[in-house]
Amino acid sequence: MKYFLQTLDVRAKFIFIIALIILIIQAPASAGILYAIVFAVEAALIFFSGNGIRIYFRRTVQIYPMFLLFTLPLLFRSPADASDLLFHWQFIRVYFSAVSGFISAQLRLLLIYLALLIFTTTTPIGQFFDALQRLRLPAWFSAIIRLMLHFLKLIRIEFNRMYSAFRSRYSGHKKSVLFKAAINISVTYMLRLIMRSERSYMAMMSRGFNGSFPARQTSQWTRTDTAVSIVGITLLLGIFL
Repeated sequence: MKYFLQTLDVRAKFIFIIALIILIIQAPASAGILYAIVFAVEAALIFFSGNGIRIYFRRTVQIYPMFLLFTLPLLFRSPADASDLLFHWQFIRVYFSAVSGFISAQLRLLLIYLALLIFTTTTPIGQFFDALQRLRLPAWFSAIIRLMLHFLKLIRIEFNRMYSAFRSRYSGHKKSVLFKAAINISVTYMLRLIMRSERSYMAMMSRGFNGSFPARQTSQWTRTDTAVSIVGITLLLGIFL
C-alpha cells in the first residue's frame, strides 16, 4: 500500500517543500499563528507519509541536538539596547531579546528540519536526483545536496556512538559527573563530526564527484502533482509579491 506522499512526483514534492521552507524563513518572529499552521501541515504530511511518528521522533532526537549546539551562541548575543538584561553571572550576560531570538531560531530550524526529513524519508534517492536533472538544476546544486545528505548520515552515526559511550561509561554516576561528562563528550562529538565530514568531502572530491548521480527510478506526472505544484507556486508568489 502506497501512501499519499509516496505516490507524488518528486518534482511536485520538491516545489512544495521548498515553498514551505521559504515561508518559514520569511515569516516574522511574531507570526505564532503562521508557525502553528505550518506545524499542522507538517504533522498532516507525517501522518500521510506511511513511515510512522517513531522514525521522525528518533531521527529528530539524533540530529537536532547538533543544530542546538551550533545556535547556543545566540543566547549570549548583546542587543543594541542592553536594557533588557535577564541574567548576569560574572562575565556571562543573557538578555531577554537574545532568548527570544534563540527560541525563534530553534522553532524555525525545527520546522525546516521536519520539512526536509519528510521529503527525504518519502523519496527514493534515485527519484530525487532524477528530479533534479529534470528540473535542469546545475550539477553543483546536486553536489551540495549529496554532501548534505551524507553529512546528516554522519551526524546519526556519531550521535549513536556518543550515546553508547556515554551510557556504558557513566551509567549510575552523580548528576554533576554526568553533566561534565556530557559536555566533554559533546565537544568530542563535534570535533569528530567535523573531521569525518572533512575527510568525506576530500574523498568525494578526489574521486571527481561533480554532482551527477545515476537515476534509475522515475515517476509519472499526474493531476495530483499539478495541484500540489500549484499550491507550492502560489505560496512562493504570496511570499515575494
